[in-house]
Amino acid sequence: SARSAEMSRHRDELVTLLRARAAAAETVTPATLGQQTHWFNHQADPDSPAYNIAFTVRVHSPVDAAALRQALQALVDRHAAFRSTFAWNADSEFVQKVAGWKAVAFTQSNCAGLDDANLLATVTAGVLAPFDLENGPLFRAALYTRAADDHVLVVSAHHIIFDGGSMFKTVAELRALYVEATGGERSNLPRARLHASAPTRRRRRWRAASWSVRHRSPPRRARA
Repeated sequence: SARSAEMSRHRDELVTLLRARAAAAETVTPATLGQQTHWFNHQADPDSPAYNIAFTVRVHSPVDAAALRQALQALVDRHAAFRSTFAWNADSEFVQKVAGWKAVAFTQSNCAGLDDANLLATVTAGVLAPFDLENGPLFRAALYTRAADDHVLVVSAHHIIFDGGSMFKTVAELRALYVEATGGERSNLPRARLHASAPTRRRRRWRAASWSVRHRSPPRRARA
């Protein structure tokens, strides 16, 4: 009905507005010393895929691409690390920036007519593509489709926000979210951590180490 269509339009406008506001709400926290090391390694060879972490699966069944995008977006919404970028601030501190909302980086490629060798080469090129640590995205997914029941799904991230152990958890969450997005059982996933940065104690160690590198010795604490 016209009323339902109007309500749906207003809802979509509200969602768009809230996402725009969330995207503009950026959280900045000190990055870890390990993340700083990844940054320097990346700057030395920005095109190197050495720190690309990827999960690839061959799917021999139909894939609902819209539901898959929805599930991937839910992953990005759940995990602050997937919305992160890195930079040096005006005080020469290496920081992690987390966007309040970020659209998932999901691409679909029509690979109809490609033989196995060319499909492998196409997928490999996508896996090895470099990440931009300052501008992102640092988490991405791609679906390569050769036929209605022949796909390759690739989920990848840079090691600065991700490790191999996290991949298994991420894939399990993605499966649950995809089932829910296709109208199946609710995922009922536990609430994700709100912050992607290191604990306060580690931040303090990082600050002392960073100061030591730049100034030879850490600053003294003022007496109470």
